[in-house]
Amino acid sequence: MNAYAQAGIELDGTVLRYAEVEHYATNYRLLRLGSCDFDFDVAEQLLRASESEHLETIATALGDVFRGSLARQFNIVLHPPACHSFFAPVLTGHTEDKLEAHLLHEAELLTASNTSEALQVTTTSLYTQRLSAERELEWFHVLVLQEAVQARFARIAEKLPYPHHRLNLSTGAAAAVVGRIEHKTLPLTHRTDQPYTFAIGQYDSHFEYTLCYNGQWRHSHHARSGTSLDAAYFATRFLKHLRVPHHEIGRIFVYGKRSSLDDFAPYVDLFGCAAERLNPILAVDLDPASLDDSFAAESYVPCIGSAL
Repeated sequence: MNAYAQAGIELDGTVLRYAEVEHYATNYRLLRLGSCDFDFDVAEQLLRASESEHLETIATALGDVFRGSLARQFNIVLHPPACHSFFAPVLTGHTEDKLEAHLLHEAELLTASNTSEALQVTTTSLYTQRLSAERELEWFHVLVLQEAVQARFARIAEKLPYPHHRLNLSTGAAAAVVGRIEHKTLPLTHRTDQPYTFAIGQYDSHFEYTLCYNGQWRHSHHARSGTSLDAAYFATRFLKHLRVPHHEIGRIFVYGKRSSLDDFAPYVDLFGCAAERLNPILAVDLDPASLDDSFAAESYVPCIGSAL
């Protein structure tokens, strides 16, 4: 079996985090990990600036970071407030062209897009839900951006040594880390009566929530930033909307901005389990003890997750 690698970057304000992971059989070897600090908001320049003056700066920095990389794919991670996204169930049996047209139409309706704002969608197949012996639903996550914005990402990617680039949502990347960790530790942690895992991302601008079922991404949500009690409130509303009982949550992970786990003490009363830091280093073949204690591994969840 041939080895291959994926590279990933995450845009978080003025910080751009990056990772590269080599895949070989069941092994995941971390090849690169780090961050670049800019004196401007990277995501703002790529997503909203009508005439970005910093694209060349970003592309040059990425060229330096990934010089000599042999990765097959370059993944760009966005956080939920920065883009439109939604979850869509579709009856199985559609051709690829019809499926793409259907999801693009849904994106146009949900974003109230007019004809002057052409859209592009990036779809991720999640899971299949059986309705009857003859009918099944396939659930997709759909990330939506205007073509003009997609073109900016293409401009920074074209100077990199990668044949393909793809946009991902940070919650999906977090789900990949959760799935990988739970796959490695499943015999020790799996309980059939608590099949759900909840991951909470804490950032200056927002909270983001990811729900996994037996390590598989099921749904995500985001809400405005606030206190840890606000995070608990939004978490319970999210689960109530999905009709997931609290007692079926087996583990709770937190990632993103480093904070004290004491801030999440109320989760023990709400869910019956204490919050844990989501350490993406456990998802790759690297001894976490080899990193300095001051290294905030949980902030690298999105970029490592996108490279898994």
